[in-house]
Amino acid sequence: MRKNVFNSIFKKIEESKVLDKDLENELKALFPDKIEKAVETMEKGIIQYVFTPSKRILWTAIGDEREHILYPGLYCDCLDFYKNVVINKKNRICKHLLAQILSLGLKNFKKITLNDEEFIEIYKNNILKI
Repeated sequence: MRKNVFNSIFKKIEESKVLDKDLENELKALFPDKIEKAVETMEKGIIQYVFTPSKRILWTAIGDEREHILYPGLYCDCLDFYKNVVINKKNRICKHLLAQILSLGLKNFKKITLNDEEFIEIYKNNILKI
């Protein structure tokens, strides 16, 4: 179910290439308390790290205090995801994951290419700030 919702959202965003009022209203119906925060998060920054030569990809969202590690459509390391998606099952998504979907569909993310040796350092720095 979750994957179908994400794919549907992504396709609509990718086709429209803009977050128009119709799409925004549809997203508000699906995620009433998330869309505005997701747009703000997207504006703060979504980063796609690509590591070479492995071609490993790490997505992050710039948060208020740190970068949040994302596994698109599956997981975010933020407290809201843990509390309200995993534990309480109150929401299907957090603002960071929704922002990543929006930024990918709108092609509004920063892509940074680094070497493989830098992966551990970036991952460790984000994990240790939790």
